[in-house]
Amino acid sequence: ARAAAPEPRRTFGAFFFPCGVADYWRPAKTGVGNEWSLSPILEPLAPVKSHLTVLGNVGNYGPFGGHITPSHSNLTGAFLTCVRPNRPAGSSDPLLGGVSADQVIAQSLGGRTKLASLQVGLTTTLSDPYGLPGEFSRSISWAAPDQPMYKAVNPQAVFDRIVAAGPTP
Repeated sequence: ARAAAPEPRRTFGAFFFPCGVADYWRPAKTGVGNEWSLSPILEPLAPVKSHLTVLGNVGNYGPFGGHITPSHSNLTGAFLTCVRPNRPAGSSDPLLGGVSADQVIAQSLGGRTKLASLQVGLTTTLSDPYGLPGEFSRSISWAAPDQPMYKAVNPQAVFDRIVAAGPTP
């Protein structure tokens, strides 16, 4: 029976904080294995702590060569792609971005899950894209350089999509 057991599920979650995070998000003590401590905001994850990796001080300055202007659209568009987004607002040129890491993972699943990926967000507020197309300030997930994966913000729609997909085989 053990030989027929399915391989364990693995989940990738990317959380984007466009203006950074407060210090209370960072682990209280860093380390490996049980040597690190959860911060107060991460405390609800205590039951799965041994399965977590929390990264800090991660920057994505490579595509920009230093200072990033405008920051919001560029950082959002490059978060999981590591590609500097480009296309002047109002241009008819195709978007120039990159495939995001979450979509590379989703493609590698090859249909082993009912939902290859799910993009969820908290707001539909249109941020100022500062001269770049709005897609770059509203999408961290990209299926192709010209195909943003827009987030679902309606909790009912997210629930319906998960339930409609049914259980994973």
